[in-house]
Amino acid sequence: MSQFLSYPGAAEALMTLLAVGGLLGVVGVPMVLTGRSFSGLVLAAAAGLGGTIGHITGLSPWLLAFVASLGSLAAVELLPTKRGRTDGTLAAAYIFLIAAATLIISKLPCAHVDILRLQFGNILTLPRPVALRFVVLAGVGIAYTLTVQRHVLAAVGDKTCAALAGLRPRIALAGHALLVSLAVTLGLEALGIIPVCACLVSPGYIALRLARSRAGWTAIALAVTSTAASIGLVVAFALDFPPGVFVAGLLGGTALLVWLLRG
Repeated sequence: MSQFLSYPGAAEALMTLLAVGGLLGVVGVPMVLTGRSFSGLVLAAAAGLGGTIGHITGLSPWLLAFVASLGSLAAVELLPTKRGRTDGTLAAAYIFLIAAATLIISKLPCAHVDILRLQFGNILTLPRPVALRFVVLAGVGIAYTLTVQRHVLAAVGDKTCAALAGLRPRIALAGHALLVSLAVTLGLEALGIIPVCACLVSPGYIALRLARSRAGWTAIALAVTSTAASIGLVVAFALDFPPGVFVAGLLGGTALLVWLLRG
């Protein structure tokens, strides 16, 4: 533990994981609540493919990742339920996007993208200015999410009732869509595709199983991601592994345990 605390980038890495992981966990609650977990997986995979194309073409990888995730979210939400939002279709899209990104990296020598880094990230190598920028953006995102979460949850439940109650469901949903894409894009650099999927789905699932109120969902989602990020980072540093491996494993294991206990 002392070696980890003395590592030059330890503080920035921990702050980034807590902020970005917390943002993913909070914005993922409405998606899990409405049964759109697979949509989150598609978003993360699309962002990974966009970032990979950015590395190859010389364009901004994170801009392309953001555009790809936002475009995939729009496509998933706009497609009719029977044609585009079944679990099977979204699972197939997720597998295709992951396979496409991996194939591009494997077969094109100009890609210069590490597959392991794309999948699990390596936040300990994140430059300090980038880490601080991620912390600020994620912090603003969390604050905004907490402010409008009531509107978002009302909108995903019943838009008509939300409008009659004086809420603005369309604006809330549009803002939430932007936040989800932002969270996925930030998480792609900090964590990698697989941990982003875990942070976007597992905390929300755990929160909805353990709490019955909006405040409880938020508190548990933040607590779960914070704990997994802290433990995962320290263990990864000690064993010289990408932190995302342990973060994803802890979140997945906790979700499985909650399912077994609270089914």
